[in-house]
Amino acid sequence: MLYPDHYPRPDQVEAIKDIIRRKQNVVVHGPPRQGKTSRLLEAIDGEQVLYIECRPGFKRTHIYRLILSSLGYSMSVSNKRNAKLGVKLSIPGTSISGEGGTTTERVFQEVTIDLKNASEVAHVISRIQQPPIVVLNAFHMLNADTMVNLLMDIAFYSERSNLRFIIVGSWNDVDHLESIEPSIAGKLHYVQIPYWSVDQLRLAHGWICEHRNHPPLSADRLDRILDLSGGDISLLAELTDIAPGISAEAFQAEAARLSVARSRRGLETRLGQFLSRRAFSLYYSTVDLTLDYQTNT
Repeated sequence: MLYPDHYPRPDQVEAIKDIIRRKQNVVVHGPPRQGKTSRLLEAIDGEQVLYIECRPGFKRTHIYRLILSSLGYSMSVSNKRNAKLGVKLSIPGTSISGEGGTTTERVFQEVTIDLKNASEVAHVISRIQQPPIVVLNAFHMLNADTMVNLLMDIAFYSERSNLRFIIVGSWNDVDHLESIEPSIAGKLHYVQIPYWSVDQLRLAHGWICEHRNHPPLSADRLDRILDLSGGDISLLAELTDIAPGISAEAFQAEAARLSVARSRRGLETRLGQFLSRRAFSLYYSTVDLTLDYQTNT
């Protein structure tokens, strides 16, 4: 969707750029689908970055393999049981041919590191003078153990390595990551992408109507859309798309459906993350509530 890019938030973009210029780790966080990735892409334009889209099944070793591969390392598994990888470091070299000319060849130095050991990974990465900034997008999608391990490692790297990270995730609490792993305290710098203001939503609504050929809405229906959106620009766009050409009753029903669906989005993931950090388990199933009305006699 184009409207978050059409109405950028320059203060937040500049805040991200400033942290990057200071060579510090960045956390871009806020509600889902409010333009976090758009703001980040605008801020890192021209920077050398490695963009990793996090997924629930990712482990720390998967992410490090992606980082090392992007740096030109050739890897082969040498010991699966101990999660160690044989890493071949490619170093340019020259040799003299039989005809007196010179040709460039690649010389490989093979070293073995444990990808679960942050110190070993940092030592290998330190051979690269300017490694890319690692962007971990959708960090909240990782399981709890992986998040803890990565945060512990990032705390280590921030003092012993030139490797820097940008973490992007959907949460509001600025202390969220520190509550997961306290050792990260003071090692991250935060930029929050909050819900949009009413004035920003009103401008975005006008742009959507203009570029999607929607007729202008009545003041009452526009106010209703702004109220239902609650600062959520993606919900605003969906409501704007359905509003033209339907009755007030039909709009009300569809708007309620969209609002309920939005409130449920990501609930299962957030609940799973919450329970994984607790010493108990909660099992639940869908409850079918049936109401039986009887006429008084």
